[in-house]
Amino acid sequence: KLQDLMQLVAARLQREHAAQMGRRRKALARAQAKVAELEAERGVLREELEDMRRRQAEAAGEVERMGGELRALNERAEELTKREREASLRVEELTDAVARAEGKEADAAHRAEEAEGKLASMKRELDDMRVEVASLRARGGADDSGDLKEVGKNGCCVVA
Repeated sequence: KLQDLMQLVAARLQREHAAQMGRRRKALARAQAKVAELEAERGVLREELEDMRRRQAEAAGEVERMGGELRALNERAEELTKREREASLRVEELTDAVARAEGKEADAAHRAEEAEGKLASMKRELDDMRVEVASLRARGGADDSGDLKEVGKNGCCVVA
């Protein structure tokens, strides 16, 4: 009986051991499945990380390129601003020159009007003198040489 009892205990221990081993194998299989699942997820995450790094590098390159473009645009804007200032100064200079020229032109026009007035006055005086000379010649106030003689108060001719 002792041997039967020992066999029963041994059989029971074997069953328990087999059950425990079965549970451990199942747990191990579940753990291995979980490890495989995590490895797969880790692979996906690695790919995503590599993709993110690649996109980050592309974005950094794009930012650098855009920074270069922005610097070029800023330089161009500075150049255009400088040229605009220079053009504005030149326009002011030309405007001043035009104003001075218009002032000179107005002065010249005024002087021309004055000169025309003086010329007209001189022409009138000349015409008056011609009339006077013609009158003197008509009254015999010229000698044979054609020189005029001065006419006195009483109308007599005096040789000049």
